[in-house]
Amino acid sequence: MKEYFHSIRIDPEKCEGRMKCLRVCPTQAIRVRNSKAMIIAEKCIDCGECITVCPNRAIVPLTDPFGELTKFRHTVAIPSPALYAQFGREILPEKILSGIKNLGFDDAFDLALTCGEVSFAIQEYLREYRGPKPLISNACPTVVRLIQVKYPELIDQIIPIELPRELAAREIKKKKSKQLKLKEKEIGTFYLTPCPVKMISIKQPAEKGKSFLDGAISISDLYGPLLSAMEGVEKGSYRKALENICILGVGWAMVGGICRTLRLKNSLAVSGLGEVIKVFDDIERGKLRN
Repeated sequence: MKEYFHSIRIDPEKCEGRMKCLRVCPTQAIRVRNSKAMIIAEKCIDCGECITVCPNRAIVPLTDPFGELTKFRHTVAIPSPALYAQFGREILPEKILSGIKNLGFDDAFDLALTCGEVSFAIQEYLREYRGPKPLISNACPTVVRLIQVKYPELIDQIIPIELPRELAAREIKKKKSKQLKLKEKEIGTFYLTPCPVKMISIKQPAEKGKSFLDGAISISDLYGPLLSAMEGVEKGSYRKALENICILGVGWAMVGGICRTLRLKNSLAVSGLGEVIKVFDDIERGKLRN
């Protein structure tokens, strides 16, 4: 029997079986027995809807603690471009990456660069693609799981381009392994994310057997320490730092950003699981086609 990893946990001490989580779950993955909620692992898509409605805060998201860094001889942080949006315009990615290194990472990588490269790869794929439409982005693990569980007929319409975070982690391990004369397994790559569900695409990827990332750390856990860590960063050339920003990649952090960076004439950006489900239902009914 397949074992499933999930990015949420129910605390039985806090749970009173009040059923709100059961009612909001889009895949009927929660049952209440003896006044305690339980997750049906094979149905859960880690959308987090249950977390937001639980009045007792009995359902909690899971990410890796900072202590995981000690397992590796060299550690590299790969922050989501969404992290850059948490600070004012005067604080550019270069300073944020330096602050991350001050937190204890050996290095920090600007994922926006890889996002920009993947944008070009997607453009090329779309030019050559001749199959059924609409095509669906694989950027969100919850959406991919939702399709697998509830809309399996749409699986072939998921864009099969490797995710930027996975590409970056793979190349970092190869490069650092040669530079430092270490084994790739001794190099830890950690994704800094605002979304705990990204943990799922690391621990149990839907698309392949193993992730090149070694863990995910919540942006909310490091925001305060990062502010302090950036205070010790020397002020460099603002103009030079501005020139180094990959605008294409930074756009991935916004709703509809991928569509805008690809300059798609016929696209739909959807925010919120309820709206995603409505769109998939419309596709099933034939309302959204080529």
